[in-house]
Amino acid sequence: MGELTPSDFEAVNLRLQADRDYWVLVELGADLLDRTESVIEQTGVRTLDALHLASALLFQAETRIAMPFVTADGKQMEAASALGLRPIWVGPRR
Repeated sequence: MGELTPSDFEAVNLRLQADRDYWVLVELGADLLDRTESVIEQTGVRTLDALHLASALLFQAETRIAMPFVTADGKQMEAASALGLRPIWVGPRR
């Protein structure tokens, strides 16, 4: 999207590669996909943002733990608030 300098992009990319050893891949079940569609319909966010939001909603519903939703994306933050999540902004100051 052109928001990072080439050196910042490289630093982020290296960090992602280093962190991959700690990732856990999960299958996207029908419940998550259904919730994702609902999030898109309710908020108009993009697919990957909707997956993140839907995952947080399902986690919260299944565990009854109201964890904060950390984001650096303004539209995702607005959607999280509208969906009843507790968003925390970590992006640049507005």
